[in-house]
Amino acid sequence: MNLREYRLTEDWTWIERLMGQFGQDYFWNYLNKVWMALEQLRPGKCYDIEKQVPEDHQELFIKCSSIYIIDNGGCYESGVEFSNDYTKVRKVK
Repeated sequence: MNLREYRLTEDWTWIERLMGQFGQDYFWNYLNKVWMALEQLRPGKCYDIEKQVPEDHQELFIKCSSIYIIDNGGCYESGVEFSNDYTKVRKVK
């Protein structure tokens, strides 16, 4: 499976769509949970998005993870990166 279609683009209309789908409170709570999970992820470990994230939450998880990476200085500074097909997000440092 390829989850690359869920990566962030310059079009941020997804945020309104996902907030409408899940509700604003749920969206922000989920964003915080993803951020905490990425903060606690040890170097060398990863989340297998296909196996660990329910299918209806995979886009939300990928977008929240992407925001985490951007807000924490990019892949190098945050130490978090996606696999090429976006099926895994891992802590590299």
